Formats: sequence, structure tokens, C-alpha cells
Amino acid sequence: MAATITLGFNQLSDEKIGSLLAALCASKVGGKFLELVTGTGLCTSWMLQGMCRSSSLITIDNNANLLMSLKST
Repeated sequence: MAATITLGFNQLSDEKIGSLLAALCASKVGGKFLELVTGTGLCTSWMLQGMCRSSSLITIDNNANLLMSLKST
């Protein structure tokens, strides 16, 4: 969350959305998930929190600045 705020990314999801994403991913054991418009990866982290080891996630964004911030964390 702190990194997202530091980058000035103003399309934040709140913690309720994060809890929902984690629960939805947890409900699909071995699921295959696709996230479009990754942003800073905040929702990605919530999804990963709910996923089991046999699940997979593909996440996509076209903003090079945000992608570089993900790579450096």
C-alpha cells in the first residue's frame, strides 16, 4: 500500500476489495487466474494471498513505470 501511494497511483482498491479477491481465489483450488491492468500490484498481492500452490496467475499491464516498480520490489 505504501509503495502504491508513493508512486501516486490513484486507482487504489480498499481492504474490503482485497479480502474479497483473496476469498474468491481461495475458493478456486488449482484455479487459473488472469488479472488485467495490474497497476502497482496491490490487488495482485491480495490474489496471491488467497491462492493455493497449485493455482496460477497471469497479470498484465502496459504502463512501463508501474511495471518497473513491480520489478524492483
